[in-house]
Amino acid sequence: MTVNEVIEQVAHELHTTPEYVRKEIQAAIMEAQHDPEPAVQARWALIPRKGDYVTVDEFLPFMADFVSSFY
Repeated sequence: MTVNEVIEQVAHELHTTPEYVRKEIQAAIMEAQHDPEPAVQARWALIPRKGDYVTVDEFLPFMADFVSSFY
Protein backbone atom coordinates (compact mmCIF):
# COMPACT_ATOMS: atom_id res chain seq x y z
CA MET A 1 0.00 0.00 0.00
CA THR A 2 1.36 3.44 -0.89
CA VAL A 3 1.41 6.42 1.45
CA ASN A 4 -1.36 8.05 -0.57
CA GLU A 5 -3.48 4.90 -0.37
CA VAL A 6 -3.05 4.78 3.41
CA ILE A 7 -3.97 8.43 3.73
CA GLU A 8 -7.01 7.95 1.49
CA GLN A 9 -8.16 4.96 3.55
CA VAL A 10 -7.78 6.87 6.82
CA ALA A 11 -9.64 9.84 5.34
CA HIS A 12 -12.45 7.56 4.21
CA GLU A 13 -12.71 5.94 7.65
CA LEU A 14 -12.74 9.35 9.36
CA HIS A 15 -15.16 10.86 6.83
CA THR A 16 -12.76 13.62 5.89
CA THR A 17 -10.39 14.50 3.07
CA PRO A 18 -6.95 13.09 2.33
CA GLU A 19 -5.60 16.64 2.43
CA TYR A 20 -6.85 17.07 5.99
CA VAL A 21 -5.33 13.76 7.09
CA ARG A 22 -1.98 14.61 5.50
CA LYS A 23 -2.01 18.09 7.08
CA GLU A 24 -2.75 16.68 10.53
CA ILE A 25 -0.09 13.99 10.30
CA GLN A 26 2.47 16.57 9.15
CA ALA A 27 1.51 18.87 12.04
CA ALA A 28 2.01 16.03 14.52
CA ILE A 29 5.39 15.19 12.98
CA MET A 30 6.50 18.83 13.16
CA GLU A 31 5.42 19.14 16.78
CA ALA A 32 7.18 15.93 17.75
CA GLN A 33 10.37 16.97 15.97
CA HIS A 34 10.57 20.10 18.12
CA ASP A 35 10.97 18.07 21.32
CA PRO A 36 14.29 19.29 22.76
CA GLU A 37 15.06 16.04 24.60
CA PRO A 38 18.40 14.70 23.26
CA ALA A 39 17.17 11.09 23.19
CA VAL A 40 14.14 12.14 21.15
CA GLN A 41 16.29 14.14 18.75
CA ALA A 42 18.60 11.15 18.34
CA ARG A 43 15.64 9.01 17.27
CA TRP A 44 14.44 11.62 14.79
CA ALA A 45 17.97 11.73 13.35
CA LEU A 46 17.60 8.06 12.35
CA ILE A 47 14.85 8.87 9.84
CA PRO A 48 16.22 9.58 6.35
CA ARG A 49 14.98 12.88 4.94
CA LYS A 50 15.69 15.21 2.07
CA GLY A 51 15.20 18.45 4.01
CA ASP A 52 15.47 19.75 7.54
CA TYR A 53 12.20 18.17 8.61
CA VAL A 54 10.70 14.72 8.08
CA THR A 55 7.70 14.68 5.76
CA VAL A 56 4.67 12.42 5.83
CA ASP A 57 6.04 10.61 2.77
CA GLU A 58 9.31 9.94 4.59
CA PHE A 59 7.84 9.18 8.01
CA LEU A 60 5.13 6.64 7.18
CA PRO A 61 7.33 4.21 5.19
CA PHE A 62 10.08 4.47 7.81
CA MET A 63 7.62 3.67 10.60
CA ALA A 64 6.04 0.83 8.60
CA ASP A 65 9.49 -0.74 8.14
CA PHE A 66 10.35 -0.14 11.79
CA VAL A 67 7.18 -1.78 13.07
CA SER A 68 7.45 -4.70 10.64
CA SER A 69 10.97 -5.40 11.90
CA PHE A 70 9.40 -6.68 15.13
CA TYR A 71 7.49 -9.42 13.31
